[in-house]
Amino acid sequence: MEGGGSGCKRRAWSTPASFDNCTTKPRTTRDNIIMSGEGKNLIFERRTQMNLTQAALAEMIGAHQQTINKLERGEIKFSRYMEKLEEALELEPGTLTDTMTGAIRKRDKRRRRRKQRAPTRSRDFTPLPLFSSMPGDEGMMVVATRHHGYTDRPSPLHNIPEAYGVLLSTAAAGYDPGDIVWLDPKSNLQTDRDVLLHSSDRRASLLARLLDHNKTHWVVAVSEFNCPKIVCKQRTIKRVDFPTCDRVIGRLCRL
Repeated sequence: MEGGGSGCKRRAWSTPASFDNCTTKPRTTRDNIIMSGEGKNLIFERRTQMNLTQAALAEMIGAHQQTINKLERGEIKFSRYMEKLEEALELEPGTLTDTMTGAIRKRDKRRRRRKQRAPTRSRDFTPLPLFSSMPGDEGMMVVATRHHGYTDRPSPLHNIPEAYGVLLSTAAAGYDPGDIVWLDPKSNLQTDRDVLLHSSDRRASLLARLLDHNKTHWVVAVSEFNCPKIVCKQRTIKRVDFPTCDRVIGRLCRL
C-alpha cells in the first residue's frame, strides 16, 4: 500500500493480497454485468456488507483471490464459481447464474450478427476464356469474337465473370508474341495504365497505354516498331470508333 488518500493503489511488484483490506469500490475496466438494483457491483457490495475480504471469500468458495478481484473489476464475466458465490454471499439462487446465462446469450447473439454481416469471399476457380488474335493494319490487331480455349484464372480476376484473356500474335512495348494478356472490362480506368481498345464492329483492337480520356476521345501512347528501335507515339482516337476500353490487369509471359 502507498499514499494516505482514500483510494488504494497497487505497486507493480505487490501481490494480489494487497487488495484484501481495500474498502473502496474498485475501478472497473469494462461494464460489469453483475449489478445490483442500485447499479452497484453486486459481488463487491455483498462482500463489504458481510465484512469479508477478497481472500476470505475466495477461500470460502475454493477459488483464488484473483478470481474475486477480476469478477468485481469486470475483467471476467463468467466463472464456474457463480453458484458457490450465491451460497457464500447469501443470495437467492439464480441471482448470479441467470445473469451469466443472459450475458452468454447476448454474446452469442452478437457473434451471430457479426458472422451474418461478414462478407463471404468465395474464390472463383473457373477457367478464364482465352481469345486468339492476329496482326491488323496500322499497328492494330484483330481479336477473335469467340474464345478458342481456356487458361488458368489469376487471383486478381476471381469473381469477375466478364474477365478474359487474349493471346498476342504481335509484339508491343513490354509484350512479346505468345504472351497472354489478362483483361478486366469492369475495372475503373486509370491513366498511365495499359488498355485494350475495341472498335465498334470488333474488327480492330489496339493495345496501348492510356494517357488521358474524355467523353469524345481516347489519348493513348502506341508502340511502333521502326527497326532497330521501338518508337512510342501519341495518338488521339475517337470514342465513337472505339467505344470499348478494357483495362489490362496483368499478363502471362511465354516460356
